[in-house]
Amino acid sequence: MFEEYDEQDFEGVRHLLPESVMAMVTLVGAEAVLALLKAYGGTTFPVSRNVKKAGQATHAALAEVVGEAAADKLCEAFGHQQRLWMPKCDRAVRELRHRKIRRQFDELTQKDGMTAFWAVQNLAGAHHLTDRTIWDILKQTDKTAVADVQDSLF
Repeated sequence: MFEEYDEQDFEGVRHLLPESVMAMVTLVGAEAVLALLKAYGGTTFPVSRNVKKAGQATHAALAEVVGEAAADKLCEAFGHQQRLWMPKCDRAVRELRHRKIRRQFDELTQKDGMTAFWAVQNLAGAHHLTDRTIWDILKQTDKTAVADVQDSLF
């Protein structure tokens, strides 16, 4: 999911992230949330108040991923819920993949001198997509916060 992306990529698609993820980013920062999504995206993570033995073990597991200070903040903010849903962030991940495919296509055709046909064939195989899907992705532009607002007007 987010394994191959970094904090800069994450920042570029923050407008596509669920509100719950943005609340966590505000609380502990993008780097910690990205690590959390890499480790637990698509699952419900137990959070505790770090009081009882089981809660301390949960806190330790969380701290291993995001660091002690971020784990403390997350437990303080969400401990009363007992569970924290970690979304998969499909829209953001899909946008990151599409941006990467467009960037790779440009590299293959411009820098390496490959024809568009062969570049699409290579990208389809590398990303386990059909060539039709690659062509469709290449016709799109990056989804930016401004573009999303404009799209919603129509």
